[in-house]
Amino acid sequence: MFVALWEVEVKPRCQERFQKVYGPGGDWAKLFQSDSNDQVTELWHDPEHPAIFLTLDFWTSRQAYENFMASLAAEYERLDAVGEELTRYERKIGWFESVEHGESLSRGSSLWGAGRAKKSLGSKVAAANRAFHGGGPAGLRPIASQEQPGNSG
Repeated sequence: MFVALWEVEVKPRCQERFQKVYGPGGDWAKLFQSDSNDQVTELWHDPEHPAIFLTLDFWTSRQAYENFMASLAAEYERLDAVGEELTRYERKIGWFESVEHGESLSRGSSLWGAGRAKKSLGSKVAAANRAFHGGGPAGLRPIASQEQPGNSG
């Protein structure tokens, strides 16, 4: 399994719109779900820093992700332009591949239901959050599909 991990700082008063575009059922998730190699897309936010979000895009493999990006580059760029209007910055944290081959997520499942993947990637996410925020606590949590945008901070 492969995950593309991005950190985003959202402009003031843009969090609700950002969550609609990037969250479960949003434009990004719909675009990715058009490819059978997409596993799940998750949006996380930091309650201690309400403008900071992480996007986690899980794919069957890095090659599948790269093929998808190449085949739908125009649509990706269109959505990326929408995102630029809502954000102060976007930072690629990294592209990660599972060391446990054959482990995958089904659509609708969560990273946290993936057993051992939770500990390895969860630790990386927490470490990235602490590093960015000067060693502070890792207060990240996923934005669940039942949460209402704007209620998170």
